[in-house]
Amino acid sequence: MRRNDFFKYLLLGGGGSASRSELESETLPYTFVSKSQRLKDYRIYGNTVDGESVGDLVETGEHTGEYLVPITITDGTLTQTTDIYLPIQLKKLGDEFEYIDFKKQKQYRIRKNLVNITSSNYEIRNYGITWTINEDNSVTANGSTQSPFALFLVKLYLKQGSYIINGCPENGGQNTYRCEIRDTGLSSISQDVGSGATVNIASDGFYYYSIRIASGYTCNDLIFYPMIRKSGIEDDTYEPYIENTEIDVVIPALPIAEGTNTLSIGTAVQPSKIWIQGNVSEIPPVSASLNSIPQSLRMIDLSKDKVSEPENEDLQLDIVPVEKYVINLKDSEKTIEPTKVERGVESAE
Repeated sequence: MRRNDFFKYLLLGGGGSASRSELESETLPYTFVSKSQRLKDYRIYGNTVDGESVGDLVETGEHTGEYLVPITITDGTLTQTTDIYLPIQLKKLGDEFEYIDFKKQKQYRIRKNLVNITSSNYEIRNYGITWTINEDNSVTANGSTQSPFALFLVKLYLKQGSYIINGCPENGGQNTYRCEIRDTGLSSISQDVGSGATVNIASDGFYYYSIRIASGYTCNDLIFYPMIRKSGIEDDTYEPYIENTEIDVVIPALPIAEGTNTLSIGTAVQPSKIWIQGNVSEIPPVSASLNSIPQSLRMIDLSKDKVSEPENEDLQLDIVPVEKYVINLKDSEKTIEPTKVERGVESAE
């Protein structure tokens, strides 16, 4: 057994490790074959369509305010639905997916906003402005700015790449207020005046998310929503920095039947994909019927004593010599003598 075949053998359940087989599908419902009555592990990945994600809001009963993800499995005779309740929906951001994992009993979240305001990573240049950090990490400014300008600075680490900065109220500008990305020397790299802005980070390192209020401008409960997100995440709705990206949740086991099972998920927004692990396998392909045999197969044309060539030269059939009988008229005696036809050429004595 070759080395690659050996590892594939283990992955697909060889050597007493059948429960390690893994299957993944982006299409639901999904049909698979099982040799056991329970999945070892499974994951459901998030998706977002028109602002809604995977999980339907529960409005009454014990789980009010949670999000229901019902999983139904049937073997064609028996059908069973297992309900999962989550504190938040499972979403997709750019090309990343949130998901739940049965084995680890976790819901994994994506950190959309990279601006984390803590007591140790921000500094202020008041110059007449009073700054207030709100519970959702938004920032309120009050007062009239004195020369030259007031600054609220949040230090953060960014990797090389493209980002989108937003959080400035509408109608910002040079003589009023704006949000910026600055380097550690406080030079402005990109500015948002109310509609967002793209910033390209040339190298990994520390930078500042800055709120700047121009000299002479008066703020009356002016609220900023500091946010930086990776390019590719189109949703600009403000989201506070997520401290914990791993949430403990109760995820029940999924009972399945020996044989063929079909798994479906009854949410308004369907998951982007599912992943299952256990003693499972794909549905084997259906055998080809006679009607699927190509017409280009080599055929013997008996009327012309030759073999027609197929369109596909890769398809070859062995040519078997056949006997052809001819009538030899000699001295008024009729005899029948056998002769041979080989490779389409007639030979006779």
